[in-house]
Amino acid sequence: MVYVAGDLNGCFNDWKRLIQKIDLKGTDMVFLTGDVIGGDEDPMALLFDLMTRTNVFPLMGYKEFRFGECISKIAPDAGKNDFYKGLDEQTMNTLAEFVKSGGRTVFEQYLDLDEDDRESVREYLEEFTLYEELNVKDRSFVLTHSGLSDFDKNRDLGDYKLFDYLLSSHEPGEKLYDDKILVFGHTPTFEFGKKYEGRIIKTDSFINVDCGAMYRDKGGRLGCIRLDDLEEFYV
Repeated sequence: MVYVAGDLNGCFNDWKRLIQKIDLKGTDMVFLTGDVIGGDEDPMALLFDLMTRTNVFPLMGYKEFRFGECISKIAPDAGKNDFYKGLDEQTMNTLAEFVKSGGRTVFEQYLDLDEDDRESVREYLEEFTLYEELNVKDRSFVLTHSGLSDFDKNRDLGDYKLFDYLLSSHEPGEKLYDDKILVFGHTPTFEFGKKYEGRIIKTDSFINVDCGAMYRDKGGRLGCIRLDDLEEFYV
């Protein structure tokens, strides 16, 4: 079975509940729509759990991209009191933006790691892909973090720019591919109206699986869809 789960944003407990609910087996595959890290729960524990799973494939989200930018320029042995030494103004601004947007916990947890574990995190983030193309049960799917900016159904996926994958958004009535379904997260579905609160948006053109796991106060929860039969799962 092939599953796609929405933006986890550090929600480790939700992740553990989800894999139990779908009864995840070694023969199954789970794709994650990016923004795995972030939030205040336990993002680093989540990341290390994912690193042990050979059948889980995270896509690059905006938060992973910014986080990777920042930690690649921090000295391997830097601590919480001196990590900023040697960083240029642009990196400091990027880091400040990342922390402000929910990245404080994962950044602090990263600084608590030893040098070997830090290296493992950096190497793992480099494995995240910008998109995946899948064929499941006679259906064709394209998976990205946020959809595709400046969408053109005739445009090759390799021709899109980095932020086209990371900072897009698609309205419920929007028509995209004729012969494929675009699957993504990034924008919590409750932002498109109360009727989508805590629900996957599923149309003939696309599926938005970001049900706002880190926004419980807004009716958010973790959403997941099985591509074999389009069955939805929530925790």
